[in-house]
Amino acid sequence: MKGLSRMKFIFGLLLFVSLKGYAQVDANEFEIPPPDQVIREIRRVSATELLQKFNMLVWNIHKATAGDAWSRDFLAFALQYELILLQEGHTIPVVNRAFDTLVNYSWTFFTSFFFKGEATGVVTGGTVQPFQSEYLRTPNNEPVIKTPKVTGIGVYHVAGISLPLLVLNIHGINFVNNLAFESQILQNLERVKTHTGPVIYAGDLNTWNAARKNFLITKASELGLEASVLAIDGVPKPILDHILTRGITVESGRTLEEITSSDHKPLAVLLKVLE
Repeated sequence: MKGLSRMKFIFGLLLFVSLKGYAQVDANEFEIPPPDQVIREIRRVSATELLQKFNMLVWNIHKATAGDAWSRDFLAFALQYELILLQEGHTIPVVNRAFDTLVNYSWTFFTSFFFKGEATGVVTGGTVQPFQSEYLRTPNNEPVIKTPKVTGIGVYHVAGISLPLLVLNIHGINFVNNLAFESQILQNLERVKTHTGPVIYAGDLNTWNAARKNFLITKASELGLEASVLAIDGVPKPILDHILTRGITVESGRTLEEITSSDHKPLAVLLKVLE
């Protein structure tokens, strides 16, 4: 199986695996929130400045379908990170309890859609409060369930740094052609263009073919964003999940290969913001 045939096979397999939890449902059961209901602050904290050097976690949590196993994993290491970017967040009890346990963290939920009253989207958490939150919604929808992807955006003060830090938490649109994927990337990078300070652009970008990955890296590099390559056993990772930064040094990083409570591995990095 080579070339286009192989990509069609992968595309179909990914679509089946992703949507199997929504079997035999009507697309009308998926509710896309109006603009004023996309962003929900689960908790605010009083701290307002990140330190110049901090730890960050990036993880697609697969809607916490592993239940208590996911919660045990997450709570075991979450306190090591000052900034946490989650994709496929899901407002089910096990996730809500985990957020409630981490009382010194702010949590902002950026909703892509509601299904049976539960929100799905990206979540940004941290030991400090962003002074600005916003979002970008994809111009295209996923097939079958007809829902968009959302990029959650936070702007932070950093101690000793004159310009604020822009953080984009992205879940890349998946089961569409490359042009729709590219539209999302360009939409996100237009926001980066408006910011003159340091930037973090990270998440599950769904770069499951070479064309997507090359487009991402090429367009991001034009704006000074550099991709972090985390290696395990000499094999560069991630494939779908990425951390790109500008005005920031990645001092160390690794993929948490030992974690098995999601279909994605968490990415952990130590970052230093440059003046």
